[in-house]
This record gives sequence, C-alpha cells and structure tokens, in this order.
Amino acid sequence: MVEKVKGHASCVYMHYSYAYAQFHRKHSSVFHGSKYKLRANARPPVAVTSQLPMGCGTSKAAAKQATEGTELIAAALRGDVDDLKTLLMRKNSQQQTYRDEEGYIALHWAGRYDRPDIIRLLLENDGSLLEHRSVPEEHTALHLAAYFGCPEAARTLLDLMAHLEAKDKDGRTALHLAAYNGQTEMVNLLLTKNAKLEAKNTLERGPLHLAAYHGSVETIQALLQAGAQMNVADSEGRIPLHLASARGNLAAVKVLLEVCRAATPKSTLSTCVRLPGGRVLPGRCTWRTAP
Repeated sequence: MVEKVKGHASCVYMHYSYAYAQFHRKHSSVFHGSKYKLRANARPPVAVTSQLPMGCGTSKAAAKQATEGTELIAAALRGDVDDLKTLLMRKNSQQQTYRDEEGYIALHWAGRYDRPDIIRLLLENDGSLLEHRSVPEEHTALHLAAYFGCPEAARTLLDLMAHLEAKDKDGRTALHLAAYNGQTEMVNLLLTKNAKLEAKNTLERGPLHLAAYHGSVETIQALLQAGAQMNVADSEGRIPLHLASARGNLAAVKVLLEVCRAATPKSTLSTCVRLPGGRVLPGRCTWRTAP
C-alpha cells in the first residue's frame, strides 16, 4: 500500500520504479503498445512510387496514373506545383477527395512528406479538405505531419486553420502523435501554438504518457519544461513513469526520477522491502513525511 505525501502525489510512489523497470521488461505487452502505432509502413500506391522515403523528405519519384485522383496524389508526392495546378484546373472535386488504397487523399500525403506549397495550393482550392480523415485511423493531415516530424507542413496547416486538437479514432491529438514518435521539434512547435498538454486519448493517457512509453528523453524533457504533470494516471492507474518502466526505457525512467526527486521534500522517508543487492521490491514501499 502506498501512502501519498500531501502535495507530492506525483513522486511519492515513483522511487521504486527503476527496479520495476527491470522487473517488468519482459511484460511490456500488457501496456498495449500496438495501440500507439501509427501506420509507419503505409506507402503510396505502387503505381505512384516504390522509392519514397518513410516520413519527410524530397522524392524524385514520378509515375503515370490511370485516374485523375491518383494523378493528383502523384503530383502531391512529387511536390510538382505546376502539374497540380493543371490538374486542379479541371474543376473535378472528386479528384481531391479520392482515397488511395492506404485511405489517404492527396493532402494527407502532402502533410506526411512535408510539402507546404502543395498543402497551400490544395487548401486554397478547397478549404474543406482540412476536415478529411484517413481511413481507418481517422488521421488528419496535421496528425501525419506531427507523427512524421514535418514542421513546414505543420506550420502551413496551422496557418490555414487546421484543428490543433482534432483527435483520431484512438483519441490522439497531433501532440500525442509527435510525443509518441519522439518528434521533439514538432512537440515544441505544437506547444508554441498552445496545444493542450493534458489532452487525453481513449486510454486517458496524455502526451507525456506516450513520450515515456516511447522513451524519447528529449521529448519528455520538453513536455516537462512546458508543465506536463507526472502524477496523472491513465484508465489503468498508470502514470508516465510506470509506462517507461514497463517498456524498459531506463533513460526515460532516470529523467522522470530526477525531476521527481527535485520536487520531493528532503523530510520524506520510506520503509521498503529490499531484494538481494539492495534493489527495492516493486509495490512494497510505504511513504510518509517525517515529523
């Protein structure tokens, strides 16, 4: 039984978590890691390209397309503004909302591959594209830009009024996805736009939970510096440190513990059951404040 110290609920039951990390490294599946994977393996149609890098970056791929929809996607992927203008002059609204086999429209690929000029052109032609979601994950273009770390695409989307707090089918915002994938630059960008630090997904986890789960120390530090709370529990009662521990992310555990210790009164005492070698037995500490 853990006895919380008044004013320091975020820290009082965290000190045993380093041992907890090693104790549970082989059991990380209980934290449903698959729930937090965005389809990093999603690729454009084979007819478009088989050589695109994963995430942001310039592609020289070009392909012949059978339909106007796939032609538009191909132009977006290439970053070919002139071709895109020609295609948009046909005034065929269906080509802009055409979904490929990955469930993406042209705007989604432009967000994922950091194509700000393409994004601007598409949205100037049809602003309603901002509301279109991928199938089945329900990602917006901003979600994809955030997850894959495409800052110029994200800035352009936000300037054109993309919904900063839009959630996918798992309740994740752009900040959740950037934090989970360790995109620290993107996290800082979203925070400057006043993204909600304590937004919750369907498991009641905030961005710090997902950063801890992923183990990105820089991202964790960025979120903590912005004011993220360490003591917020998810629907299963787990705080970020628990997720970092269960995943075996020892560097993340150390960072969280350092912040915890700095916030814990020196008068806080503990009585713990210790394992051979001095390790603390997880869950067997009672915390109290010295008189």
